[in-house]
Amino acid sequence: MKILIVGAGAIGQVYGWHLNQAGHDVYFFIKEKYKPTIAEGFVIFRHGLKSKKRSHWRDIKVVTSVEQVQSTQWDQVYLTMSTDALHSDLTANILSNVGDATVVALQAGIKDGDYVKSKTPTARQVVQGMITLISYQSPFAGQQGESGVTYFIPPLAKAMHGGEQLRCKQVVEALNGAGLPSFIVKDYAKASAPATALMQPIIGALQLNNWNLDTFTDSQHYQLGLNAAKQAVGAVGCEVGVSVSVFKLVTTRHVFRAVIFFARRFIPFDLQSFLAAHYGNKTQIQNLIYLDTFIELGQKHQQPTAALQKLVQLIRNT
Repeated sequence: MKILIVGAGAIGQVYGWHLNQAGHDVYFFIKEKYKPTIAEGFVIFRHGLKSKKRSHWRDIKVVTSVEQVQSTQWDQVYLTMSTDALHSDLTANILSNVGDATVVALQAGIKDGDYVKSKTPTARQVVQGMITLISYQSPFAGQQGESGVTYFIPPLAKAMHGGEQLRCKQVVEALNGAGLPSFIVKDYAKASAPATALMQPIIGALQLNNWNLDTFTDSQHYQLGLNAAKQAVGAVGCEVGVSVSVFKLVTTRHVFRAVIFFARRFIPFDLQSFLAAHYGNKTQIQNLIYLDTFIELGQKHQQPTAALQKLVQLIRNT
């Protein structure tokens, strides 16, 4: 297939690399000023549980204008940028010119799918997907090593996708064939929204704790994050019409403490450094957009939002 990746960051490079290795004709949409950098190729490191493999992707194909997007017949278009970048005029212009391509939206915001559908020629061509791999620009600040993108695909972590049946099947088949484990769910919003609502307030609380995992579960920020997560999960549960009792169970102090404990020992790189680099810099605006949305939905459905509002206020004041 002819595939366009919009967003050449840590996620876009990994998706593009895997799809390219599977034999697809992959292009990146980039701004003209970045062509010299892209011409050097991508250095990509894949983390295993006990090993790390380096690859150098050369001769990367790019398009640099909406006119080029419009004049090419694409099979699939992957949106791999953050939510705030998704809502830019440039992205909207790209989406209106993709023709009949299947558009794969990988943003986690509960409103992002509807936004993409409103900008594409038809809503039926949009497939939503959840990112389960961990990818980042390496090395971390203050560390030594060759610059590139490092990623890890956790065992058994399959990414859910939802949308029109045939298009969704084609996307999932392409991703599975490219070594990016994926599966189809009948109702994407019901399946995905509670997980996002659970994690984002915890990320916000970690930010308040300066990303220090060693002290986090004993800090006042930890309890605030758990309370905010419970409220966020309740709000999205009302919005999408799904029971969230299991997700609320995870927001107890001891359960989430165990989640953090095992995550730090299972992931083959420093989780604290990743959280600080990824959420502290690249997606900070996105996180606040998500938290504001949870507050909005909580108020809409007359659910408690006091902890969420306090969390957002403290983040904005830091």
